[in-house]
Amino acid sequence: MHNTTADLLDDLRRLREHLGLARWLVVGGSWGATLALLHALDDPAAVTGMLLRGVFLARGQDITGFFDAAAWVRWQRAGASLVEALDGVMQKGSEAEQSELVRHWWRWEQSLEAVASPTPVEPPLALLLQRYRVQAHYLRHGCWLDDGAAVLDRLAGLPNVPLRLLHGTQDRICPPAGALALQQRWPAAQLRWVDGAGHAPTHPAMVAAMRSSLDTWVRSGLFGST
Repeated sequence: MHNTTADLLDDLRRLREHLGLARWLVVGGSWGATLALLHALDDPAAVTGMLLRGVFLARGQDITGFFDAAAWVRWQRAGASLVEALDGVMQKGSEAEQSELVRHWWRWEQSLEAVASPTPVEPPLALLLQRYRVQAHYLRHGCWLDDGAAVLDRLAGLPNVPLRLLHGTQDRICPPAGALALQQRWPAAQLRWVDGAGHAPTHPAMVAAMRSSLDTWVRSGLFGST
């Protein structure tokens, strides 16, 4: 697959230029939050501010921490890491193997998102296959980030623009430690905990926090102090 982090950053440059925008507010959640940081490092003059939800740093500990070994023993393969084995199934496995894997992956995520309400409906199989095929591909390659240190160690190159981090206190997919690590490396970032929210962007408390932050930005070009 010709799909890497560098390709995504090139796509963001092309999209902004296609839209005729000199600068823009960058909003992202989970991997999108990491990509937003990388975009700001790659094209700092284009970014007026960043609003990041449930940040994911793609460090080795972030990836291995998601895959509890006992829940994924069915997919272990001798001589390969778990993410290598998962990517192998998604690229070369039978239709039945791929279907079993993506359903397991989705249900595992839902088990971690214990605060989600109401219980979400499982998406169509075709959508899950597309989602997890790309996800397995990126995780196998560490998202091309050299164990995530490439993100934290490069924060000094971020543009001096408003940066707000929103993170659910019950997030078990991207644990709060990642947001804390980012805020400690970049003290100017405003870290706001969203009580009761997990990783899902649809949790009412997270929706309210995102809306409030964006409303404040529209009015003043800042996120304010609350």
